[in-house]
Amino acid sequence: MLASYTFCKLISGSNGEDANRTSDGAVQNQFNRRLDKAVASQDTPHNLRVSYVYELPIGKGKPLLGNMHPALNAVIGNWKVSAIHTYVSGTPFMISCNQNFYGAGSNARCSFAPGVSTGAIPLINPAWSSDKNVAFSVPYLNKAAFVLPPNMVFGNTPRRMSYLRTPWTVNEDVALIKNFAITEKVHLEMRASASNALNRALLAAPNTTQSSSTFGFITTAQGNSPRNIQLGARVSF
Repeated sequence: MLASYTFCKLISGSNGEDANRTSDGAVQNQFNRRLDKAVASQDTPHNLRVSYVYELPIGKGKPLLGNMHPALNAVIGNWKVSAIHTYVSGTPFMISCNQNFYGAGSNARCSFAPGVSTGAIPLINPAWSSDKNVAFSVPYLNKAAFVLPPNMVFGNTPRRMSYLRTPWTVNEDVALIKNFAITEKVHLEMRASASNALNRALLAAPNTTQSSSTFGFITTAQGNSPRNIQLGARVSF
């Protein structure tokens, strides 16, 4: 078994060179690039991964049923189970707007509505629910929390907001393996593997373009891949 947990913070945009090379795009205010220092689009604070291979103790030479008939051993003996569990934080949002900087900047961002700083206006829509009957018909983000600045006015929302993120990555990949000893030197391995074995459906990110008619809505039903099963065989000699 291997297990790892990483707590981290990835920041980008603290200076002009780094800001223009990052996948987050160009800086908003070319005259004050420090304002673009924020968590990067790839920032994931919590990262937990566990992987293991377990050989079931059943079959010839094993603690349980080690002397079973060869025909029975071919069915229930020499099985292995392996899995990879992945649990990772979501990535941060950027709320974009379409005000015009007339060449003085790019990557325009929205401003917070006045009530956000006092907590009177929430960033996440209180009416939203992960229930499938609500998740796609009600916006996840509260449009009232974000306003379009006038042209030539830079928005005051951060480049990326660590407190607004996509859903966590929650995934389990599992494989079931059976070994057959054909001869002393020839072995056959049969494998059935499933990615996203529990068939978890994770919500996609909402629309974060403030000028869009679907701003705040989750428009894609599933943000991850559905369960995929593969069968394989390998001969070793």
